[in-house]
Amino acid sequence: MTSPSRRSFLVGSAGVVFTIPLFSAACSDAQHSPYEVTNSGGLQDAWVHIDPSGAIRIRAAADEMGQGSLTAQPVIFAEELDADWNDVTVEFSDPDELVFGNPQPWTLGMMLTAGSSAVPGYFDKLRMNGAQVRKYLLGVAAKQWQVPIETLITQPSRIIHEASSRTMTYGEAAGLADETAVLPDLSPDELKSPSEFRLIGRDIPRRDVPSKIDGSAQYAIDIVVPDMVHATIVRAPTIEGRVVRVYDRQALAIDGVIEVVQLDDIVAVIANTYFAALEGERALSIDWSQPEIGGDLNSSEMLETLVATARDLTSSGAPIQDTGDIESAFAEASIVHAAEYRAEHVYHAQMEPLGAVASVMDQGQKVEIWAGTQAPSHLLRSVSTELGIEKSAISLNRLYSGGGFGRRTTEGQDYILDAVRLSRHLARPVKVTWSREADVRAGCFRPMAGQVVRVAEDQNGDIAGWHHRIAAQSTLRQADPFRFTRYAEVPYLSSAGVDTFYSIPSARGEILEQAVGARVAPLRGVSLPTNEFAAESMMNEVARAKQIDPIEFRKIHLAQNWVAMGVLEAVEKISPWQERPGLGVSLVSHGGFRYRFS
Repeated sequence: MTSPSRRSFLVGSAGVVFTIPLFSAACSDAQHSPYEVTNSGGLQDAWVHIDPSGAIRIRAAADEMGQGSLTAQPVIFAEELDADWNDVTVEFSDPDELVFGNPQPWTLGMMLTAGSSAVPGYFDKLRMNGAQVRKYLLGVAAKQWQVPIETLITQPSRIIHEASSRTMTYGEAAGLADETAVLPDLSPDELKSPSEFRLIGRDIPRRDVPSKIDGSAQYAIDIVVPDMVHATIVRAPTIEGRVVRVYDRQALAIDGVIEVVQLDDIVAVIANTYFAALEGERALSIDWSQPEIGGDLNSSEMLETLVATARDLTSSGAPIQDTGDIESAFAEASIVHAAEYRAEHVYHAQMEPLGAVASVMDQGQKVEIWAGTQAPSHLLRSVSTELGIEKSAISLNRLYSGGGFGRRTTEGQDYILDAVRLSRHLARPVKVTWSREADVRAGCFRPMAGQVVRVAEDQNGDIAGWHHRIAAQSTLRQADPFRFTRYAEVPYLSSAGVDTFYSIPSARGEILEQAVGARVAPLRGVSLPTNEFAAESMMNEVARAKQIDPIEFRKIHLAQNWVAMGVLEAVEKISPWQERPGLGVSLVSHGGFRYRFS
């Protein structure tokens, strides 16, 4: 069975029929509050509010960290609603995963913005709900005019009965909405044909850009609330490190510094301003405990240890791919090609410093949080556990994230929990802003990895065996144990790309998980950039050794992958490939990683 192209999948896919009450609770979970009708009335369900004035407010479930999701998701909804984009405003959705959870299987239904899934993940869901709201509005007009619904059409934000030349705006129809109504069922064939799209695929100005230009966009660093104090954080240099002793005399002598707080693995400087807190942080001296793992980590030495581990064929790793008879392929090989690859830690370096504002109230029974996060589900879960309260007692004001790249997906949501813990300790609102130095010292890096790739040629010179071994720390075991345990503790994120998509009779990809002791988190494709670099570099090495053009060599091994073959042929056609022998080629596909969970 051939795999669809990404474009054909997105454009041609259709949704699953579902029904949502218009004015009742957005989900059946009693912990979640219902969406209420605004004072001005109108039509409102989980994803949209249409005011009688005609204003349409569409919610986006994904985090906005510069990638455009806060525009892309409402555009998809507005397309099927047939809304005039000039009538639309956008906002973040509530952090309710039962309604706004990411439909991609690997997210486990959580609200999680990762893996370039904001558009493909929600595409069907947004189209279907937008179309259902449109059909409901048509039903309102049909009832008002006493005409069959089949005789009505829509144009942007307007319902039309051509036979009588009557029109009704969406706002007028919303004003007639029935509070006991339920969105109508819809079959996939009632969705628009791609040829009818007015918004999807068009150049639509992003809604977040103007506010980012004029400075009105709200990030955590912009938030100020009454009685708020500022805090900077110094974290233990190792994962299991704890405070032994703090030398804070110089810090406390700084004008504006109020207090130095010790909480297990962190030391916080509390001050009237961020700059006073930062000066206090830099004046601290702290003795930390030294755990067994990671206490004296030397990354250069560890990297060589990882390569040696991958090189040692007497040890086996977790199998990511195992086809054919790899042992026989290498035992009977006429030539074996082998190469080693090293990938060091990489820092996220998001533009906005990590930080959040939290206000714990009612003796720790309620909390209000202002933060940008890629994982609202994790935020609610971690804060609920920390304070021992229900998720319904957590009020989250979702803000823009000034870059994330995976750093804001971690289950612990450490930069937010810092604010929550300190607010509970101080009994007042706290704004935490990590300094760049603190972020680097306690950074969650992309894991380092040592890799060995071996290729076996048979007696005819054909590639008979492919063996890709990687030794690395598991990203999710530490950064997201919630998902890791549900992935059967197989380190998929650290091993993506180890399973080759080339047609080779015997192929094995395996990961030897290592306890390095460094803090790690997903970063921009996680392991794909490094693992695919190793795999594609090896393809080039073998092609060069066999004196075969790199593109032609790949084509030989893509007999069952027509999508990849088409991409290569297009690249060869549009580039001056034959005239520029110095050009290189790399073919990357992570479809296998994505669909492994489906």
